[in-house]
Amino acid sequence: LRKEGHKFLSDTDTEVIPHLIMSYIKKGRDFVEAVRLSLKDLRGSYALGIIREADKMLIAARKESPLIVGVGRGFPKRETLGVAEELATALGAEVGCTKSIVDFEWLPEDRLVGLSGAKTKPDLYLALGISGQIQHTVGISQSKLIAAVNTDKDAPIFALADYGIVGDMFAVIPKLVEKLKSL
Repeated sequence: LRKEGHKFLSDTDTEVIPHLIMSYIKKGRDFVEAVRLSLKDLRGSYALGIIREADKMLIAARKESPLIVGVGRGFPKRETLGVAEELATALGAEVGCTKSIVDFEWLPEDRLVGLSGAKTKPDLYLALGISGQIQHTVGISQSKLIAAVNTDKDAPIFALADYGIVGDMFAVIPKLVEKLKSL
């Protein structure tokens, strides 16, 4: 065992971590999430300490992000989140989410925006498939500009949004990405 601060990390753990990270990346996870999940799999006190610190840093960074693409229950399955991630990349934005997305384990808890997560103040919050329940809107109410895409014209998010599109986000998002890439 090697001492790391006041915790101990075994040589076996240090050999296993890279393999765990690669297995999560191959399953479509980003690097930070892959590291986090890999350390969580080890279940040791050292790994849990790293996870807690990483979560704090990620939540702090998300609070300060100028652009956030938020995803909610309008996404029918985890695999469909790719369109939102593509839009976030085109914008240079972070991806945040509602509690239900975290509960489904589609995104890690550090991406949670709302009453149970980060309270953000971005220049732009783009809500995709988010109904606008109070548990989430508490975390975005300080945004300078809120834009929303939802199929339900009566969704509460539109009362908070500066701009809204009533429509199918799977038709809208690719057009936004295409336009952003052409600029």
